[in-house]
Amino acid sequence: MTIVESYVDQLVQEAMEIWRVPGLAIGVVQLGKTLVLKGYGLRDLGSDERVGVRTRFLLCSLTKSMTAAGVGLLVQEGKLKWETAVHEVLSEFHLHDPVATRATTILDLLCHRWGLPAHDRIWSPGDYSRSQMIRALQCLEPGNSSSGTFQYSNLGYVVAGAVIERVSGRSWEDFTSERLLLPAGFSDFAFSVDGLANSPDHAHPHPVEEEVLYRGHFWPMRATPAGGVVASIKDMCGWLRVLCGWEKLLSLEVREMMMTPHAYVGSAAYPEFGDRYYGLGLRRECYRGARFVSHTGSQPGWCAFMGLLPDEGIAVVILTNRDPHPAPAFLAYSTFDFLLGTKTVDWRSRILGAQEKSPVVKDGDCDVRGGHRGEMPPSSPLSDYVGEYHNPAYGTITISLGGNALNWAWRGLFGTLKYLDADVFRAFEQSIPRYPDGIEMKFVRGEGERVYSIAAPLEPNAPDIQFLK
Repeated sequence: MTIVESYVDQLVQEAMEIWRVPGLAIGVVQLGKTLVLKGYGLRDLGSDERVGVRTRFLLCSLTKSMTAAGVGLLVQEGKLKWETAVHEVLSEFHLHDPVATRATTILDLLCHRWGLPAHDRIWSPGDYSRSQMIRALQCLEPGNSSSGTFQYSNLGYVVAGAVIERVSGRSWEDFTSERLLLPAGFSDFAFSVDGLANSPDHAHPHPVEEEVLYRGHFWPMRATPAGGVVASIKDMCGWLRVLCGWEKLLSLEVREMMMTPHAYVGSAAYPEFGDRYYGLGLRRECYRGARFVSHTGSQPGWCAFMGLLPDEGIAVVILTNRDPHPAPAFLAYSTFDFLLGTKTVDWRSRILGAQEKSPVVKDGDCDVRGGHRGEMPPSSPLSDYVGEYHNPAYGTITISLGGNALNWAWRGLFGTLKYLDADVFRAFEQSIPRYPDGIEMKFVRGEGERVYSIAAPLEPNAPDIQFLK
């Protein structure tokens, strides 16, 4: 075992114990040479199978760099320009504002500055196709921030994937596989959660709720160009070589465009870092004076991290099967310090200290699993609220009466409503948990005091979403 392997091995053991990570895989590459490639822990808490270097994980948003690189290949070949307006390629692309429809460029999509906030509940139940997601865009109101401001959006990468398909004449999956992943040496990849779950060597997701780690559910991820690639740590070391230029798939111009700051994100969390920016499928900042390029990825039960110091020739990737947690940051920053030969920051204490200072966010008077404010019944009969409520983008919420309680159903999820106050109820899931419980649904009355809509804060950076009865 080399000195670097021994150092990283010690870090990983410490991190997995502190942050209760079931399974983890790490790759460290320097100047094109793989220094560390290893799996740790369990693939699944329900078995004793160990994580190996070819164990498949969901990459989540590390996928975005692949979609941005795919666009870069088409730019490299003169088939597309970064500044091309999206509607010139996709005639079906329409936003709520016709001016924004005409003005939005491919570059805007890739750096999250096209004026639309996340609207993650469009894609995250996993029932919409990508074409349905794109059709929904016209019905989504822009965010509270002005156009040109950074607003992270998976839907923008769904659109970018459709652009690649239209220009290349191939599916996004085929294009990405043939032009990027296979040439980079990938051998354990897939493009769906089914492809992950059906693999003989795969990790299982483990969410955390109320400090309890549990064996989770394989939720579909159909916004694939935004976060749906499945791969192993061995594969991802090949991707680090592509991004750093050790594998010559992308031109220097494309790689530099991806790593150039295009949208301001915010100030640094720690003094060792500079302000945060977003490039194209990659975040950009400085680490201890060096250019630092990275991305994180998360889905329920999954957490991934990729970080590069391209000018120093150092790159690290970490894949885990646990809800988002600080272990990848701790591992990456500590490894950077070790390989740079600089004074090592005590990242363990720094990160744990930041966690202790973070306020505990409580959702009003609502407990995560069932409590609510008082037991006073609504002033109107429950039958007033029963019916189907539709939003052209978000779909249909069905409210039904079951005994002395209201039930809700929406796009494959279902649960109960608990009265809060003045036509406001809180929604609790009884299906497999997908979202935090306690979201408020306000029933809106109109003429004759009849309930005619539901208003729900499904997107925090936009007005409440309206569902008409």
